[in-house]
Amino acid sequence: MYVPRILEAKLQAYLPKPEIIAITGPRQVGKTTLMRRIYKKQRNAIFITFEDQEIKNLFDQSLKDFIELYIEPYSIIFIDEFQYSKHGGKHLKLIFDTLPGRKIIISGSSTVELTVNAIKYLVGRIFVFRMYPFSFSEFLHSRDSKLAALLKSKIKKYELPSPEFSEMIMPHFKNYLIYGGYPRLASCDSREEKQIVLKNIYNTYLLRDVKELIDITDDYKLQKLVEILALQTGNMLSYSNISNSLQISHATLNRYLDFLEKTFIIQLVRPFFTNKQNEIVKTPKLYFIDNGLRNSILNNFNDIERRSDKGMITENFHFNELMKREIAIKYWRTKAGAEVDFVLEQAGKITAVEIKSNIKKSIVGKSLYSFFEKYKPARTFIFSNNYVNARENSEKEITYLPHWMNNL
Repeated sequence: MYVPRILEAKLQAYLPKPEIIAITGPRQVGKTTLMRRIYKKQRNAIFITFEDQEIKNLFDQSLKDFIELYIEPYSIIFIDEFQYSKHGGKHLKLIFDTLPGRKIIISGSSTVELTVNAIKYLVGRIFVFRMYPFSFSEFLHSRDSKLAALLKSKIKKYELPSPEFSEMIMPHFKNYLIYGGYPRLASCDSREEKQIVLKNIYNTYLLRDVKELIDITDDYKLQKLVEILALQTGNMLSYSNISNSLQISHATLNRYLDFLEKTFIIQLVRPFFTNKQNEIVKTPKLYFIDNGLRNSILNNFNDIERRSDKGMITENFHFNELMKREIAIKYWRTKAGAEVDFVLEQAGKITAVEIKSNIKKSIVGKSLYSFFEKYKPARTFIFSNNYVNARENSEKEITYLPHWMNNL
């Protein structure tokens, strides 16, 4: 069963535009499936992959013949696994500049490869979109499409769910928190199979991306770094502690972190600030692209109720949901310790997002009030477990919702 993806509608809107479309993202998140779905809806289109060595070699070594076979006869050209071409950017630039009127869509599993081999040559000629593992709504659709449609309706209206509806959602949500959203997991029935799939995804990453893309003399240290980062999910990075623990320089640590971002393992969230005197302006917070991958790295698949890191996992879930909608995400923290988990900037308006386990009597704390006074956010969302008993604060435009209704 095909699961509609968040990215699909956006790509459809960009098909009539002349620019090349590049779809990047982690391995095994459904890029090829999405491209084939769009391809099947087109007329006079062709779908090829550079995993086919014969086609890739023709593109690299005999571009004229490649154009005659795969470009000139078609209006829309889909090229999967484009990163395998060493001369991709130069050749694609030539095709774009000399053969107008054709739409080209490419995919790649690493921004490292695409940037080096393609994107840097195509400035002004390309739109780059990122595709990630399933969002919770996509995951739920893969398990129960009717339940997913009802959830979508409630989210659209910010309608608080009934206890009965919540009981139907919670088993799926808990599953998603632990195993994440890689599409292959949707067809797994047993916990053992899910764990094997996730470990294989990570091992494939280590064997392919790490070995092939960067020169690391001691890849054990990169693996150890990933484990350390998994334990610090949602926290501000301590560069000195990590460097000392791994016995590597700050420059090497920054190179590793950049690589982990570009190969879709982690993402660093920068601080939101206007006052350099009072607000932290440098240290990023660290999140993983997928909870399941993060838990696999730690080899911890315990149920959410039995975990000491459930706060980390829940916050990482919210980051994932926002990231998949390509929202600019930052966090706010002052030197005095006031903090807001996520600050979103959209169309010139600021949205504050707070993640809570349970809401206490004091619904809005001092930190959030400080942020209100300084930045006057247009909306504020507070996600928690006991949202039903929360009060609505119309003056501050605060909306209280359960964790699994984050679809901002």
